[in-house]
Amino acid sequence: MKVETSSAWIARTSSIENEPRTLSFREMECAREAALFVMNTRSTEDALSVFTEGLKPVVSSVGICSRAVPDSQFCCDNIKYKLLLADLRDIATAPF
Repeated sequence: MKVETSSAWIARTSSIENEPRTLSFREMECAREAALFVMNTRSTEDALSVFTEGLKPVVSSVGICSRAVPDSQFCCDNIKYKLLLADLRDIATAPF
C-alpha cells in the first residue's frame, strides 16, 4: 500500500508574537515620570479621568460572585480606592 505524504508546510509562529509588547526599562521610567507629573499637577478627579481615558467597563467576568452594583460603578469605586491608597505609599517606585 502506498502512503501519500503532503508537502504542504505549516507555518508556525511563536505564541509570544501574539502577546502585547512589554515596555523597556527607559519606557517604564518615562511612564512613571509622566504618571507622577499628572498626580502632582492635577486633582484626584482629573488624574482619575486621565488614567482611565479610553477604558471600557467589563460586561461580565468569570469566577466572581454577582453583585448588586454594576461593574462600571465597581470599577470606578475600585480606582478611587486605589488612588486613596496611593497617598499612603510611594507608588512611583512600584512598577504595578
